[in-house]
Amino acid sequence: MSESTGLAGRLSVTKHDGIVFVYNVGAVLSGTYLVSEFEIVGNGPILAVTVFLAAFWTLYFRLAMLRRFDDHPRFEGDGDEEETAELPT
Repeated sequence: MSESTGLAGRLSVTKHDGIVFVYNVGAVLSGTYLVSEFEIVGNGPILAVTVFLAAFWTLYFRLAMLRRFDDHPRFEGDGDEEETAELPT
């Protein structure tokens, strides 16, 4: 990435970003539902539920969701191609 690329160039929103955002909203709502449904109180149990759900939904996303749109032609050329970052020497 060149140094002339500003913040707006690095933060462009792609279709993949929208999908991940909606997915994360669902993941957060599932945690909120569990905490309220089972009346979980205290920092320790809430942290444990949070870590468990984060791991679960991350694995689910990687194994089940990502492949559904990763190579889909609808997302070709949306600017979401991974770039290899060069570290300064």
